[in-house]
Order: sequence, then structure tokens, then C-alpha cells
Amino acid sequence: MCNSWPRGETMPFITNGSKWGFPPPEDPDDPWRSCFDDLVDWFSGPRVMLTMAVSSLVVFSTGTYYAASRITRSTYYCFKLLESKRSTLALQCMGLVLDAIIVILLWRLLAWSRTAKLRLRTLGTVLTLSSISMSLVWVGSRLFRGSSVLHAGFGFLYGFDIIVDSVAFAALMISATFWVCETSPLTPSAIITFLVGTAKACHNIFNYGDYLHPTRLHEITPLYFIAFGMIIFTYTHGIQSVIFIRRFVLMALLVGLVVGTTVFIAKSDPQTFKRHPVNDFIYRANIRQDRWMQEASTSGSLSIAHKIYKERHEGRDPPPAFPDWYDLAKDTVVIDKFDQIDQDLAPFRAIPPNKLRQRASILSQMPGIHTIGIKDGNASRLPEVTGHDAEVLDGLVVTINKFAKFLPDMLFPVNLGITPRILPSWETANGHSRADLTPIVNLISKRAVKEDDADQVKEAGSAETPVPAPLPTLPDYPQDKEPSM
Repeated sequence: MCNSWPRGETMPFITNGSKWGFPPPEDPDDPWRSCFDDLVDWFSGPRVMLTMAVSSLVVFSTGTYYAASRITRSTYYCFKLLESKRSTLALQCMGLVLDAIIVILLWRLLAWSRTAKLRLRTLGTVLTLSSISMSLVWVGSRLFRGSSVLHAGFGFLYGFDIIVDSVAFAALMISATFWVCETSPLTPSAIITFLVGTAKACHNIFNYGDYLHPTRLHEITPLYFIAFGMIIFTYTHGIQSVIFIRRFVLMALLVGLVVGTTVFIAKSDPQTFKRHPVNDFIYRANIRQDRWMQEASTSGSLSIAHKIYKERHEGRDPPPAFPDWYDLAKDTVVIDKFDQIDQDLAPFRAIPPNKLRQRASILSQMPGIHTIGIKDGNASRLPEVTGHDAEVLDGLVVTINKFAKFLPDMLFPVNLGITPRILPSWETANGHSRADLTPIVNLISKRAVKEDDADQVKEAGSAETPVPAPLPTLPDYPQDKEPSM
């Protein structure tokens, strides 16, 4: 809208070329005529009205441009080796020219339709052909270039948005085309530019004093340009009313708006702060940190730690060897708050222990899954793993051996891939009850054991891990070995 004035300068010549002709001179063969007489003839009659209309259009379009430019600049960075500032500007100008050409051609095409029915039929044909053309361009780009974007399925919400947007766009096009056919392309574009500029200028004035609007002159000047230019434009271009408002009423409203906003911004004071706003952010962050630290280090004894654990875990008792863990954690900063670990383990708490052990053993046999076993307080891996995976597993085994003496005998699978093997939906991953976590149970493995077979498996003890076949004898890893990463 802000860049509509270039097309507005040429529009009167295209639409009403004969209206702005030269008035016939009284004596064209007078030898004593000078260049000043020619200038007087040029600015006589309709030429004056045309010059004033174009000038007023430039004035309030410039005001709209400066009012709309009072925003936070984009942080988009144009990489000079791939994107040129000149080419980007040239493409924007070309797009503006093409927009003007499309509007004029559509207006001339609809101008031949004498009735509303013919105009609607012509407009429908144009929109249908445009959509078909764009679909062909999209299909061609997908066929020749492909796409790396994962598109979601066509669901109800997506289809509903398309229907609503299509109806709104169709209503806008019908209203705009009827408006253009009744007047000219210049009138709707000028009025829309005026409305947008006025709203944006008033928004800037009422926000005077913040970091984006620090000076009075830069905020009030665009409104002066818009009001003065629109008043001159309505009288010189012959616009009798703007959105059912007569032009003399509009002139009075604009003058009152200019006077009122001038008084308002003159009496307004810039925003001042007793201290820098960043100090408030730091203060609030320190308060949140202190509260978090109090919650994370409340336990002063084993009994208190046991009680806090039950309170924060819905009455569930601490896991085995909790006293040994507390002896190691009591001298650290964080003792009672491990929210991330609780969130990571929450999906697995909906699975019975025997079924979880079964599925862990099944997953260990799947391609790309490695296993680490713990037996008699010593962690080890399968010896046939080689290469980079072996180095990563060795480092993990050394880390586990530092506390493996506190763990029961177990077998757990390890995925060394760069992506997870299970991708639940947002609703599934963010469930908060056991009923909400049921889908995750089914996602643990596609090769889950059938329910009738699973019911026959006896409840295994905490030191048992049912596996299809016993693990081979694994080498012992010393407790003090450093990981070789």
C-alpha cells in the first residue's frame, strides 16, 4: 500500500487521457509568446487539477511510507556471495510494476462487462485460471527440484483454514473489483493507503516515548503529510466521499485529528526509568534462581530426603540403594530436584517391569541397537562390536562402572544413532496420566510380544533380566579406566 503512488502518477493519463488536455490558446500564432506564456497555458484548467492530484498523492503516500517504516528492522542477513542487494531491490521494483500491470489489465477486462453477473463470471474465470497456473508451477517445482520439507497430512483443521481463507479472499476480490469498476484503480488504492497510513501514524503517536519512538517530530510529521495530502487529493480528484463520509466532514475530522494528536504528543513525556531495565531482569532471574536452589537443596538428612522424594513423586517410595545415593549427593548443590530425569522416565513408568524387561531384550536384537550388561556390579559390552561404536560404548561402560556396584544385574539397549528410534506424537509425549501414556507403550517396539504370551511370563525380580539367550562371557572393565573417545 505504501508504494502505490508510482502507479498512481500514471493512472490518470491512462484512464482519462482526453480529460487532461491542453486548453486551446487564444492566439497560437502570436510571435510575441514566450516560454512563460506556455507555462501559464500548461498550468491552466485541468492541468492544474492533475498536477495537484499527483502532488497530493505523492505527499500522503510518502507520509504513509514513513509511518509504516517506524518498526523494528528485520534481522535477516543478505549473504553477498549468494544474494545481491541490487538484485533484491530490482526484483521488488519489478514485482511492484507487475502488480500495477495486473490491476490495470484486470480492470480493463472487467470494464467490458456491463452487468454484475458478467463481471462475477469473468472474475471467477480469472481466479480459476490463476489457481490452475499456480498449481502447475508448484507441481513442476516439486517434480524437478523436489522438496525437503515434511508436509503434514490434509486434516480437518488444515482444510478448514483453506476454506475460510478462500472465502475471505473471494469476498475481498469481488468487493475490490466492483469498487474499481465503479471508479478507477487509483481511488481504492489511494483510500486504502490513506487508511493504513493514518492508523499506523496514530499508533506511533500514542506509543511516543518508548525506544522505537523517541522523538516527537518523527512521529507527528507523517500524520501531517497524510492529512494534508488526502484533503487536497479528494478535492482535486473529484472524490465526493470516502467510505460513506463526505469529503468536507472528512476534512474536519482530519484537522481535528491533527490538532488533537499534536496536543497529545506535546504534553506527553518520554518514558524514563530510575534504573536500566536489564537490572530488573537480572533481579527477577536471581529470585527465580534462589527459589530453585532452595527447592533443590532442602534435604539435610536421609529421612528428610526420603520424605521430600515421596511428596514430589506422588507418594512413591525411593528406588533401591537410595541411602547410598544420598551419601554421594549430600555434599553437592542439587539434591532434591531432578525434573528432567523424572520427565524422561515418566513414559516407562506406565509399563510393568516384566514387560519392560522383555521388550528391552527384544530391542537388543534389532539392527543398529547395541547392549550393555551389568552383572555382579560390573558393566560390559559385547566384544564383537568394533570401530567407532566400540569406542563410544567403552567410554559409556567406564562411566557406568563408577556406580555399577549399586545397580542390580540388568541388560539395557543403547541407540548410538543421531536420531531417536521412537518418534511419538506431541499428544502422546506430553500425556500426564497412565491412560495418556498408553500409546507410548505400544510405540516401544513394533515387535512387541503378544498379550497372551506376555501374561504367561512370571514377574522377574529386581536382579533378573529375561533374555532370549544368555550373554557371552564379557571382559571386565577396570573401575578407573578413562574413556577413549
